[in-house]
Amino acid sequence: MGGDKVPPSKEAIQTITNILAKYGYRPANTTHLPTQLVLWTWGTLNPTYDPNQTHLQTNRHQLLSFLGAEKVGLSIEPEIFHGNHRAQALSFQDSETDAIYGAASQSLFVISLAGYDFEAASRKEHKMLWKTKIACPSTGFYFKVAFPTMLTLAGPNIGRPTLKPVVLKASDKLKAEVKFGELQMVEYIDKDQLPVVDISDEALKNIKAEKKE
Repeated sequence: MGGDKVPPSKEAIQTITNILAKYGYRPANTTHLPTQLVLWTWGTLNPTYDPNQTHLQTNRHQLLSFLGAEKVGLSIEPEIFHGNHRAQALSFQDSETDAIYGAASQSLFVISLAGYDFEAASRKEHKMLWKTKIACPSTGFYFKVAFPTMLTLAGPNIGRPTLKPVVLKASDKLKAEVKFGELQMVEYIDKDQLPVVDISDEALKNIKAEKKE
């Protein structure tokens, strides 16, 4: 979106690496060999509308799918037949479902992470172990500011299964509290860690081309 301040790639990678390390996903080294290959990406999802019927959102199913709507019983199938009906406000039985349905009509900041079995990946086989998708409304915020907050709030759930999508409010979770104790330096990242690779769009195209051959 025009005017948005996106997190620099190096800064974003460092933030993700630190959050993953905090919850047990630490970069491999010569002592601790890799067991998982973790891939991540970030960006935005924005609603699009039918040019002839501006009240009809044409990609709601895509946003609902990213938000895990199928876990609360919401359909993620595209609406093929719109007809001439008007959009109606819907109310659901619980606040989580309501929040997901409402978010699917807003512009979102999104982060997606997925863990794959490393040995299978080294054989060019895809064996996904887990996938975590994170989203928050983007209106009124800069991605650079929202990015670390999104990861901090989602951290405890990264790589862990949930029966339903987890809906959180930053104002409830990030409350100011100061406690002074003994100061100590905590290093999550080893100095001899294996490097994190930033894959460009061009590199992704080449990888996809190789898979087709």
